[in-house]
Amino acid sequence: MVVSPDEAAELEELTASVDGASEPVGARPFDGVVVVQAEIPLTAAAVAILKDWVKARFEQKKSQTVVVRGAKFMGYSADEIRELFAWLDKELTQS
Repeated sequence: MVVSPDEAAELEELTASVDGASEPVGARPFDGVVVVQAEIPLTAAAVAILKDWVKARFEQKKSQTVVVRGAKFMGYSADEIRELFAWLDKELTQS
């Protein structure tokens, strides 16, 4: 999970609630944009928490981009958020 530095506290709360999640760390990818990132395991419990977290962020910001295992979801609509959840559920059942 990658967020902007001003959203680091939200990411810290998320990682604290998911067993096996890594601690958030700052990063500066090749494009030079500073981000805060953490790895979240795709377990049944984590996906349930992640769904609630993404929904809350979407309702608050009305815009969301989520990247999971290289798949990028741009949540500019409720349909795209539902697509993300369907993809996460599929990934979980195949693991």
